[in-house]
Amino acid sequence: MSNTITIYSELSKLACGDFSEKTSLKPIYDNISKNITQLYNDLLFLLSQDRSSDQNFMVRKVGPYFARSLLENVCTALLGRIDPFRVITVSKIQENEQFNINERSAIAINWGSDILTNEKSASSLWQENLHYESIKRGLLGFYYGDLFWNKAYASALQADQQILDTYRSDTEIEKFIKRIRQNIAQLYSSLSKGVHNELIINCDTLYDDISIQDLINDSIDICATLSLLSHFIDVTICSISTTEAINQYKIIKERLDSNVRV
Repeated sequence: MSNTITIYSELSKLACGDFSEKTSLKPIYDNISKNITQLYNDLLFLLSQDRSSDQNFMVRKVGPYFARSLLENVCTALLGRIDPFRVITVSKIQENEQFNINERSAIAINWGSDILTNEKSASSLWQENLHYESIKRGLLGFYYGDLFWNKAYASALQADQQILDTYRSDTEIEKFIKRIRQNIAQLYSSLSKGVHNELIINCDTLYDDISIQDLINDSIDICATLSLLSHFIDVTICSISTTEAINQYKIIKERLDSNVRV
């Protein structure tokens, strides 16, 4: 048996929490934590590099892919901590000997239904004739927003006056989920254009040095924000103390600030 000790990044600790005693989840979160750590460290490395023409080409090619993968891994980790049944069912299917990696799995985590559900309005969520089947349980859907994220945002603001500077000054409590949905949807779309090679024109003006830096910074920042707030949701499993969560969040912000090139 290997005695290798895995060093997880501050972002993986914040997103995945303490899963050491969760037998059903530990293999899943060991893998997700490693993915987040690798992607996070790679993105920070890209931010820290001086830009030669070769480096610029490399960053434009891999930066959007790494950043979008980070978003997906972090959101999957957060989804599983609120709804562990969802990730465990996926794991059970993928562990099956008949699982075919060459085919799309119908049960796989889906960005459009599990994370950013297609909902037009947060009004009238709790109508008297509401059917359970009509409730969308996306991580960043309006139902989760009303039940969890808006309240977590309010609690975090009360806990520390020096955090969440991206949102503090202009985002009301009840509008936080709408703001975060807009931000992450725009970010995911921008990153996807680089991942799927949608651009057949010269992308230097769209994915220039500053644009790539902004996309990477925004990706890490929104991952850190959601991960921090997850520890202010009282039903979330694998939570660490809010004090420790704030400390990890501040480390991420400091590392981002130290990698900004002027």
